[in-house]
Amino acid sequence: CFGGYGSGRFFPSSIKTLSDTSKTLNVLYAHLLRCRKCPVEVKEKLTEHKKTHDSERQKMRFGSQKEFFSLVWKRLHGSLPP
Repeated sequence: CFGGYGSGRFFPSSIKTLSDTSKTLNVLYAHLLRCRKCPVEVKEKLTEHKKTHDSERQKMRFGSQKEFFSLVWKRLHGSLPP
């Protein structure tokens, strides 16, 4: 975690990186499952949600993921990048 190897890598510097799940969600998921500081209940919930994630995503309309990450970015930074 903070101060250790790779610390800070979970906070993307661009919306493109934020919306690339192979660089954000998958990395964060793998870290949390290995992390000794993460409560067991959280790990169990993450594993449970991961099982249904792909089928839920298939039901969403095209562009929903980009729209979601744009809203997250705007909430974190106050505006969308240029």
